[in-house]
Amino acid sequence: MGLKYIHPEQFIRGLAESRYRNYETNDCVVKAFSILFGISYDEAHGFSRGFFDRPERNGPENFTDSMKRMIRNKNFSFNGKVKHVKLNESINIQRVPSQFKQGVYLILTYDHVTVLCDGIFVDYQFILKQRDLVYEIFEFSHFPHHEEIRSKIYKKEDSKVGWWFIFVVIIIIGLINQRKHVQRDLRQLKFWIQNTLLE
Repeated sequence: MGLKYIHPEQFIRGLAESRYRNYETNDCVVKAFSILFGISYDEAHGFSRGFFDRPERNGPENFTDSMKRMIRNKNFSFNGKVKHVKLNESINIQRVPSQFKQGVYLILTYDHVTVLCDGIFVDYQFILKQRDLVYEIFEFSHFPHHEEIRSKIYKKEDSKVGWWFIFVVIIIIGLINQRKHVQRDLRQLKFWIQNTLLE
């Protein structure tokens, strides 16, 4: 079964107006922090540079150590809670949604950081590969703005169900109409055969 995604940019405040928009690359950490903390792209950009020593146009080094240091820092205030999830076994991206169905998480692979919300990746499609190994997971909870993310995800999922229902109904109607045509054609064939045999 494939991974489920929702496009991340609708959750990143100030991205369209950011002076870094067409300049930055390898900014998955910046986008993830914007989504997770509910801050603007530029605020997340400064935060990543200041606290994670992230150079421009590149990912930060020692990301896991910086995350753990940030969590332990008593002077660092959050609008919610952040905790490190201990993994008892190695898992790949494909298994993550089924093991973390509820909650909001920061997932770290070898070369990418992504956000998972209730089993759905808040990310661009096709960046992650199902076999990518997961190195670290951090849980983000009690952040009020996460409910907005959830409401958009569930709204999108509901609309998918709605479209599938409409599609199925159209197919059924088409089959019923086709059945009538087939029955009509069979009646005409039967009539033709009977008339041909009588001649």
